[in-house]
Amino acid sequence: NVKLIVKTMCGCPDSVIKTITVNSSPGPKIICPSTVCAGKTNVPYSTDANCTSYNWSVTGGTLIAGQNTDKILVNWGAGPEGTITLSTANCNPADCNTPTTVTIPILPASLSINGPVTVCQYTTTNYSVPSFPGGVYSWSIVPSTEGTIIPGQAANKISVQWSYPPSPNAKIIVTITNPFIDCESSGSLDVTILGNF
Repeated sequence: NVKLIVKTMCGCPDSVIKTITVNSSPGPKIICPSTVCAGKTNVPYSTDANCTSYNWSVTGGTLIAGQNTDKILVNWGAGPEGTITLSTANCNPADCNTPTTVTIPILPASLSINGPVTVCQYTTTNYSVPSFPGGVYSWSIVPSTEGTIIPGQAANKISVQWSYPPSPNAKIIVTITNPFIDCESSGSLDVTILGNF
């Protein structure tokens, strides 16, 4: 049960109770929702639910075949993510009638690095890109004398300690490769390092 209690400006209370029924049956399972390359075509997905009705929907891509069946093909767009939603009916055994939605990470051709573009010398600032399961991240500072990447950061996040002398031409570069799907993504960010005076 969910109970909501409210009070008027004069302090008079009122409440309402709503009973929520939780269906213990699982929703339909979507098989193989893993990271894909941007623009990947004819990517198969399926469900093991045994039903008479299947209703699929896709965002971030195009469902090209298989609607109203237990298997579909999808052409994915530019990313960085898409979704697949499946609702079913008349299943044996019965499943939850709430649709299942899974998020599909799409590794784009280019990345935007999030973080400050103007920094002070000797300061430490944080930078990040989206996280992609299975991705191998490689970060660098160009020229390398302008800053140091502090070790121990998560793969898609780094901290940079900026060096001396000040420079208007520093650059952060990141490349993500995924050996399982044979594609990569890269991005760069120009950073201006200001002096203390």
